[in-house]
Amino acid sequence: MPVLARAMVLAGESLFLAGPPDPFATKNPTAALEGKKGGLLVTVAPDTGKTISSHSLASPPVFDGMAAAGGRLYLATQGGQVICMDSK
Repeated sequence: MPVLARAMVLAGESLFLAGPPDPFATKNPTAALEGKKGGLLVTVAPDTGKTISSHSLASPPVFDGMAAAGGRLYLATQGGQVICMDSK
């Protein structure tokens, strides 16, 4: 499912995009934009645009609420969480 990117980070050979799911892929577009449909984290190959992985999030990220450092990805959500992910 496509994501409406609110946050993007290029880390190494991966482009991470996070946001609410595509609002037009649902019968209630407003709910997706309000964060009621959760969020998505999508990893894309920047050279080809091919989706590498996609993960559901309980809440979408805050605007520009993502950073990468030390082999980890940090994501601040509208639900008040800070999520730390690594390649494992």
